[in-house]
Amino acid sequence: KLTLNYGLRYEYSAYTQPPVNPDYPQTGVLNQPGTNFAPRLGAAYSLNGGKTVIRAGYGIFYARLPSASVIRLQQRNGVIQKTGTLSSANAAQLAAGPTFPFRLSSLAGSVGLTNVTFAAPNLATPYTEQADLSIEQAVGKDGALTVSYMHSRGYKFLSREDQNLGPATGSATYNVVNLDASTSVFTTPTYLAANKLDPRYASLIYLSNRGRLWYDGLSVSFRQRANRWASGTLAYTWSHALDLNQGSAADNIYFTDPPNTVYNSNYQAEKGSSHLDQRQRLVVSAILNTPTMRFGSRFANMAVNGWQLSMIETAASPQYLDPILIVASGIPGAGFASGTTINGMVTPFGAPGRVPFLPRSSVTIDTVNRLDARLTKSFGLWESSSLALNFEVFNLFNTISNTSVNTTAYIAAGNTITQAKGVGNGTASSAFPDGTNARRAQVSLRFTF
Repeated sequence: KLTLNYGLRYEYSAYTQPPVNPDYPQTGVLNQPGTNFAPRLGAAYSLNGGKTVIRAGYGIFYARLPSASVIRLQQRNGVIQKTGTLSSANAAQLAAGPTFPFRLSSLAGSVGLTNVTFAAPNLATPYTEQADLSIEQAVGKDGALTVSYMHSRGYKFLSREDQNLGPATGSATYNVVNLDASTSVFTTPTYLAANKLDPRYASLIYLSNRGRLWYDGLSVSFRQRANRWASGTLAYTWSHALDLNQGSAADNIYFTDPPNTVYNSNYQAEKGSSHLDQRQRLVVSAILNTPTMRFGSRFANMAVNGWQLSMIETAASPQYLDPILIVASGIPGAGFASGTTINGMVTPFGAPGRVPFLPRSSVTIDTVNRLDARLTKSFGLWESSSLALNFEVFNLFNTISNTSVNTTAYIAAGNTITQAKGVGNGTASSAFPDGTNARRAQVSLRFTF
C-alpha cells in the first residue's frame, strides 16, 4: 500500500527595522556570522581485557547571541529608549537638574545624558575550544574509577567600552587609611567630562569581541553499581576559572550598559578569577538497602524488610566577588566624567566600581557543606500494590552557607579613602526553592498500584 501525503504551506514574516540614530548609523547594523566552523573529534581505546578505557575528545562550541541582547541593542540606540544620570560633579548637569516639584522635561540638550549603544561591524559569535582526557578503570565487580582532565578556552566573548570617554588625561591622589591605622597614597589617572568626544551624549557603548575565558579542571569519580546492599557515586573536582571580568548571569545578556572595567577598555587589568570560579567541589551520593530476609512471621517480615536510606553530601570551597569602593561624598576632581568613582570612569547605572588597588575576586562568599537524607519504609500490600512512607531532611546538620556577602571594602570621601568594616560578612543565605538553606524536613506517603 502506497500513501502519498501532500500539502501547501506558505509563511510570511515581516521585519521592521527600528528607528536608527542618525548621528550613529551603525546602531542599525548587527553582523550575522555565517561561517562558524565547529569540528568535534573523539577517540576511545580499550585495554587490559576491557577493564581499562582511555578516552579523549576535542571540540569547538559556539554560543548564541541572546535575543535579549539583540533587543537591547535596538532599544538603547539613543532614540527608542533614552536613559541618563545627572551628576553633581558636572556643573552643566547640576544646573540642568530639576528641583522639587518640577521634573526633568527632556534628556536632550548639551548636558549629555543619553547613552548610545552599537556593535562592532564585524561582531563575531563567541566560542570555546574544549578538550578532555580521561582514564576509566574497573574496580572489583561493580565499581569504576575515572580520572579526567578538562581544558576550555573561550574566545571572542563580548566586551564593551565607552568610545565617548576620551583618554585619561588627569590624575587624582588619595590618602588610604586602613583599619589598622596604617596609611598609604594612591594616585590614579582620571577621566574628565571635558574630554568627551561627543558632548551631546553621555556614553557611546561599543560592543566588540575582546572577552576571554580560561578553565582547567581535574576530576576524580567513583561509581558503584547497585547490588543487594548499596549503590552510590563519589565525584571530586579541582578547577580554576579565569576571565576578564565577564561577570555572571545577566552581565552576559544585557551588554548595553557602561563598561565594568576600572579603566576604559583596559581588559588585561581585569584578568582574574571568575565570579563563578569554585576551586574544589565534592559530591557523594549513596542508596543503602536492607537485604530481604524471611522470618516465620508476616509481621516480622514487614517490620525488618523494605528500609532504604538515601543521602547526598555536597562540600564546596567558596566562590568570589570583587571588593567595592563607594564614593560617599565629593571627590577632588570636580570635572570628572562620573561623580561615583574615584577616577571619573563611568560604570553601569552609575554604580560604584571595584577597588583598583586590590585584586579582583578577592572577597569570598562562603563554603558549602550540606547533607540531604531520606529514609524510606516500603510496605507490600497486595499483588503489585505498595505503600512507601518517606521522611526527608534537607541540610541535616543545619550548616548555613551565605549566598551573598558585604562587598564594600573602602569608602571615599573627599581625598581620603577609608577601609570599611564588615567586608565579607554575610547578608543573605537564600536558596531555591524555599528561600533559605536552613534545615527543613518533610514527611510524605506514596501509594503505588
